[in-house]
Amino acid sequence: MDTEFVWFLVQGIPELTGTFALALAILRVPIRWLLVIPAATVVCIAIYLIRTAGASFGVHTAFLLLSMVVLLCKATKAKLSSAFIAAFVSEAMLATAESLNNILFSHFFDLNINTLPDTNWVLWKMIGFPQDIVLLLLAILYAKFKKPREGMWRV
Repeated sequence: MDTEFVWFLVQGIPELTGTFALALAILRVPIRWLLVIPAATVVCIAIYLIRTAGASFGVHTAFLLLSMVVLLCKATKAKLSSAFIAAFVSEAMLATAESLNNILFSHFFDLNINTLPDTNWVLWKMIGFPQDIVLLLLAILYAKFKKPREGMWRV
């Protein structure tokens, strides 16, 4: 099995799990980890295929947004507009966490974030773990303070 693919999954699945969980928390849907993790895994594999197929930059982000909206609408009783807002906000939080994470790592560890993916792919993927933890914690904390509504799942 391709090492790059494995590292992509090792970093991508927790990241997308946090993104999906945060969207669910924003929608006030109880987070069902046994549904969130497989959905994140399938979307992560699809994103990997999109990125390795040579698609233009940002296509995978649009795919993530649309797939989240579709999955949120099909699996929960969320309205389309609410699902879109929740997916967009969770992706915006991911982008913010990723940007701050890259700034901190490049500053404190004197890393060139622009060349790191080409020079040390494994380290590049490992740098993403703190943002995954931040997203997961945000989802858990949000769900703790904004109590989820019962009966929001369709599946």
